[in-house]
Amino acid sequence: MRLTVVSDAHGNILSLFGEPAPGGPVRATLSYVPKSGERVQVLDVPREFETVTLANLHAKLQVATHDGRAALVRKA
Repeated sequence: MRLTVVSDAHGNILSLFGEPAPGGPVRATLSYVPKSGERVQVLDVPREFETVTLANLHAKLQVATHDGRAALVRKA
């Protein structure tokens, strides 16, 4: 599962956006303009967290960057 993730400079998740189900209706179009210091990226959710609701993922994951590549990882 891939999500659009908005994070701050410390890797804290500020917002998450999912994609509509394949073949499902698109109910809205969203544009987001990040503030200074925020990053917007499309990232893969680790398999063990795919059943966690969007509302709870921010409490369990953070964005980590290694060698210039970002990934969602379990919070320490």
